[in-house]
Amino acid sequence: MKLYEYTRSSHNKTAKILGFTIMEVSINYDASEKVQKILGGLIKTSKFDYLNGTSQKEIKVLGFLSITRKRENNDYVYLMFGKIIHKTPLILEFKKRYFSYFDRQYDDIYILNANSGEICLTLTYCIDAFIKKNKSKNPLLVATKKYHFDMIKMLCPDIPHIYIKMRVDMIGKEHKIKPFRLFFVCDTPHFRQVEFDIKNNDLGKCHYFRSLVEYLGLRNDDLSYRKMLLPIEDKRNMLDKVAKIGLNLDKFVFLAPEAISCESYDEKFWVMLINALQDKGFDVFVNLTSDRIKLEGARDFKTCDLSIIEAFALAKNAQRIVMLRSGFTDILLQTHIPMDILYTKFGWRTCFSDMSTSHVLAGFGTRQIPFIDQGKIREFNMSEITLEDCLTLILEKIK
Repeated sequence: MKLYEYTRSSHNKTAKILGFTIMEVSINYDASEKVQKILGGLIKTSKFDYLNGTSQKEIKVLGFLSITRKRENNDYVYLMFGKIIHKTPLILEFKKRYFSYFDRQYDDIYILNANSGEICLTLTYCIDAFIKKNKSKNPLLVATKKYHFDMIKMLCPDIPHIYIKMRVDMIGKEHKIKPFRLFFVCDTPHFRQVEFDIKNNDLGKCHYFRSLVEYLGLRNDDLSYRKMLLPIEDKRNMLDKVAKIGLNLDKFVFLAPEAISCESYDEKFWVMLINALQDKGFDVFVNLTSDRIKLEGARDFKTCDLSIIEAFALAKNAQRIVMLRSGFTDILLQTHIPMDILYTKFGWRTCFSDMSTSHVLAGFGTRQIPFIDQGKIREFNMSEITLEDCLTLILEKIK
């Protein structure tokens, strides 16, 4: 018997000491409920997340409800035995925590609060029209993740910008907090509603790019197109890094097998692809940001740690890009390199069970993104094609 055991799956977590369960966590994604039990239920914590971004957390001791925290719009309300004991206005908390970073020369603050795909599309197509629509005279872009800052450098270096590591928990696109107006791109309800709409409507009726344009209050005629720029220093850093791993820049294929939302595809596919490309005389670079993908059995592929700008700069030199659909796909569309994109289903997540591959392809495909050379892009529904057939189709284009 082990002194300590910890097991986890997509729906459950358990911790034991000497075989005795001290902690259990169960997750019901459809009901958006997460339940944690300590010492067999002596203390029980239940958390409910709702589609509109609100939530409720309850703590029971010996079966009696003692403390509740409710998220009501932009307030946290704390109750003890059913009576309100405290209220925390999140708008005031935000002001207290972050306003010292904002110089008063700016009138409107644009806070980037999304993953790489939505931020890339916003900065590429929408930011100029959104700023114009809001009649901002001195706007400031706020990157809340380091890769946001990199994307601003590539797409909007002319707009004043800063990086602040922050957790944005506000509901609503626009807030007026003197002396600024704050615009959030985007809020949690938007993301959840987009996913709900894509999953629960006929294929093709809803698309995440159209939903983004509508969220920002824009029309298709308002959109423009910003081309990605490559800062010289970042390109030089990329060249230094790939020189150390001996990548053949004259003849290589760029692979990106990772994604956050799409489930990972069979590693056997990536291993077979790498080895087949080596047999054809191509070098292979695999863009990896974690150690989840092992690629055991793959021969002599190259990899190293690259920033988003460096990865983009490298991919622009590739003969072809093969990748699992992710937010990184939206960035690499501007490389104008022939690209094969693999689509898998979305896994379980807050407020949702899984989403079929067909709905993912219809709702997040590239066909509805403007100013893209669709002749260079192929998209594969991996639930409708065998691993071997997909490999054959990809390899026949690489000569």
